[in-house]
Amino acid sequence: MDQTRMDQFEIDLASAVNRCSRENASNTPDFILARFMERCLQSFEEASKRREDWYGHNCSIGGQDGLTASEAVFGVLAWLTTREEPLTIGCGYECSVVASLAQEFCEANHLQPPRETWAHNLIHPSGECSQINEHEDAFLR
Repeated sequence: MDQTRMDQFEIDLASAVNRCSRENASNTPDFILARFMERCLQSFEEASKRREDWYGHNCSIGGQDGLTASEAVFGVLAWLTTREEPLTIGCGYECSVVASLAQEFCEANHLQPPRETWAHNLIHPSGECSQINEHEDAFLR
């Protein structure tokens, strides 16, 4: 945030504190409380960035910086269809290659690994809940 916008934010925040008489309980001027709250936000933003560095991936919730689930699905399918090496998938084929490619895509996009029970939360387009078979079981390991 540039300095002018930050200054305006503090002015607006001080005005809101004053309008709601939130300075009365602490006997602290509204502009001091506004500066304190702005610095709390800055500290939280810094802590969030450090958390992302620690985990090694983006922890944002949606927005420009994060992928939605549907964007990830379309992204992985687009990537798979543009690869030089052909890929054959289906219930009669070994799925470890697909699992490896899914993991590669997730790592490249800094996506969290799937939860242990992820397959139980799926609903396939036919409307049936996912049933784990020996082929899908490879994804759970």
